Amino acid sequence: MNESLDFSSCRLPPFQHQREDVAWLMAHPFALIASEMRTGKSKIVCDAAQFLFERGDVERVIVVAPAPVRDVWYDPQLGEIAKHAWTRVPNRVAEYHARLKWWENEAAVGKDAINQLRWIVTNFEFLRNDERLTTLLPFCGPRTLLVLDESSFVKNASAQQTKACMTLRKACGRVVLLNGTPIFHSPLDLFSQGNLLSPSVLDCKFVSLFKARYAIQSPILERGKPMVRYGKVVKEVTGWTNLDDLERRFAPVTVRRLQKDCLDLPPKLDPVTLTATLTPATWKAYKQMRDDLVVWLEGGEGTSGRVATAATAAIKTLRLSQVTGGFLAGVEDAGIEEANNDRGRLYAGEEGFPGLGHADGADADAAPDDSRDAGGYSRGVVHQIEVGREKLEVLLWFIEQRLEADPNLHLVAWTRFRAELFRMVTVVRQKFPQFQTGAIHGGQKKEERLAALALLKPETSPEGPVFVGGIEGTGSFGLDMTAAHTCVTMSSGYSPGRSAQTLDRVYGPGQKHPIAYFEVVAVGPKGQKTIDHDILVARRSGEDVARRTAAAWVKALTEE
Repeated sequence: MNESLDFSSCRLPPFQHQREDVAWLMAHPFALIASEMRTGKSKIVCDAAQFLFERGDVERVIVVAPAPVRDVWYDPQLGEIAKHAWTRVPNRVAEYHARLKWWENEAAVGKDAINQLRWIVTNFEFLRNDERLTTLLPFCGPRTLLVLDESSFVKNASAQQTKACMTLRKACGRVVLLNGTPIFHSPLDLFSQGNLLSPSVLDCKFVSLFKARYAIQSPILERGKPMVRYGKVVKEVTGWTNLDDLERRFAPVTVRRLQKDCLDLPPKLDPVTLTATLTPATWKAYKQMRDDLVVWLEGGEGTSGRVATAATAAIKTLRLSQVTGGFLAGVEDAGIEEANNDRGRLYAGEEGFPGLGHADGADADAAPDDSRDAGGYSRGVVHQIEVGREKLEVLLWFIEQRLEADPNLHLVAWTRFRAELFRMVTVVRQKFPQFQTGAIHGGQKKEERLAALALLKPETSPEGPVFVGGIEGTGSFGLDMTAAHTCVTMSSGYSPGRSAQTLDRVYGPGQKHPIAYFEVVAVGPKGQKTIDHDILVARRSGEDVARRTAAAWVKALTEE
């Protein structure tokens, strides 16, 4: 079928796999493109939509994406639709958000709406509001293609944004889900994604039926006995079974491509671990907090016999990652006297750092970085106790070494916490004034975020050295950073899926260099392991440590 398709109007010639996938997508009214990140999923959608428009099957495309990715689709100059709009097809693109904006390509000028391929770009968070959803519904119909980008955002069937997308889906004739990691945490992620495609995929309307079919469930114990609520035993998922049936059901409506199989790209080099040795003072603070945490997890003396759930255990252990990154959440937690530690000062960022405070005019639904909740940071000025700069000093040394070999170094560094990010970018800016620098984090002004992204986008990246720092969660979706080929992880979150999404922002079409990955890991004064080792090992093995039991955390934390 793809031999009859005329791709001559494409501004960017498609790879062979993209030609094949466009033809496949046109033949499937509901489809999941689960190809790996940076394999050109958005181009496949844009090309297929324009072919379907010419064939008379589609008159409108509604794209729903995470808030940080909305501009990746909409932007009139650098967005995916602008990049892949054909010269022969009249495209009119509207952004449905707080302020309605639109643009059209040259082919659309002077043509009435019925003769245009009309696009509406919005985001999941915006559609949580019933009034906004109701406003959008009249634009749906049998010839509307609904695109759900990063469909892991609708994996929770009970979430308001998932319900909103389900309402849209029922009104649209075609749907395509885009997701490089469709199973972000567990097979349960596929329940709502399958039903958004079509009820025929799973033939499973209720999540309880899905769990009965695929999950291994065990009673939750309460004081040694099964927990009972409303006359029923409360169970938790402890494993999965019958997954070959799940795979069989999705196979006919799914296309999956691996980067290594379909792109002529340079290799990813094996990650290199850089060790940061904690000073005795920082190690003392870390060890005291760790030991106190172990007692709390075990429900020991002073803990009122409380039972630590997986969620609370994961949040508590984040404090240890803060310490290895050089910060404590408050004086009362320091475990050291401020007067005895010349770095034990209150850190509130540096004057002139963009977006340090709560930015006026910031997107209300900008992607939240995880540290705002679990890490205890607010969206205002970050007040943390700085207890060490061991990791930061390693990064500065590393930049010096790389600059000697590459004066045009373009480097991106990821952190887990806002205070760590702000300090990192500020100090790099001071020590290396020749760098153009930027930051990506939740709650910042839109223009600041776009300026930072432009530093590492191939079309806009400047000559000379560039340094961009970001919060791991806010950099994980839809961003093109292929002007960089050096990636440093200063601290990492618990989700291996999110980490993989973030690290692959530098990999994809346009990348011309082998990509070097570096991970900064803190150790004790005598080489003792810290939580950094545990998270790194878990991430490489695909384990989501946020789901660990308290006992599993105790075992991990007591291994040095």
